[in-house]
Amino acid sequence: MLPDEEDYQPIDELTSDEHSWYAVRMVGEDVDTLLTAATTESDAEGIAHRTATQYPDFSFSVVPVTGIFMDNTRYDKMTDLQWYGVMPASRKDNYITQIFANFKDLNTFLSDNRAEKYRFVSLMMK
Repeated sequence: MLPDEEDYQPIDELTSDEHSWYAVRMVGEDVDTLLTAATTESDAEGIAHRTATQYPDFSFSVVPVTGIFMDNTRYDKMTDLQWYGVMPASRKDNYITQIFANFKDLNTFLSDNRAEKYRFVSLMMK
């Protein structure tokens, strides 16, 4: 049974006081986006450093993720979410392989990669 619309709260399964996430932010002349996210700040910094060597015209930083939500059934009611991501379904370790700024781009990615198994999540940033 679905909860009442007014009382609905997304289930936060992947973030807690003990389990944080960090996203890699890419900024350039016409670009300001998130690329990926990892469960430790050092892993995210490593990704940012490696990516910066491939794209020297952009600046990269690591930003904390406020929440990652796995409750995918009610996106239309989750108006405070700003980003959507995909995680491989078959991996034991959780990491977000790609982040999208809107739900349409996420759907396009999932349609283009039907052979792969992905879990999709919503991200809330500070």
